[in-house]
Amino acid sequence: MSDLALFTEKNEVLAKIDPASYGTAQNTGWASLSTHGRAVAVMQVGLIAATGTLDFKLQQAKDSGGTGAKDIPGKAITQLADAADNVVRVIEIKTDEMDVSGGFTHIRAVATPATAASLLSVVILGCAPAYEPVSQPAYVAVTN
Repeated sequence: MSDLALFTEKNEVLAKIDPASYGTAQNTGWASLSTHGRAVAVMQVGLIAATGTLDFKLQQAKDSGGTGAKDIPGKAITQLADAADNVVRVIEIKTDEMDVSGGFTHIRAVATPATAASLLSVVILGCAPAYEPVSQPAYVAVTN
């Protein structure tokens, strides 16, 4: 693809947590990075409940069922407190930062509010694909 390729031809939505109010840990589905060189997990926070906190991290697994799931070292944000409303946090990962020698090929994002309801959403984008253009899942509508 040329440098004039559309963003959505080079970056694929792999997983998401829909925007809503959550009071317990939320996980995206397991997303394969077998055809991507890197990924970006983006969390948008509208509101953290008063006196609450919010954690956000990436985990890895050997398959889409979560076999051997474990945290990815260094792929977590500094915990957000209730004053951190209306922020965006991004975690980037290259596939070689995963335990690929151990057979880990999938990632997921985990957002964990420590107390009552917090408003948030998450999307994981697969970047640097082996093949272009990438396809988008049915729940993504692209307007060019």
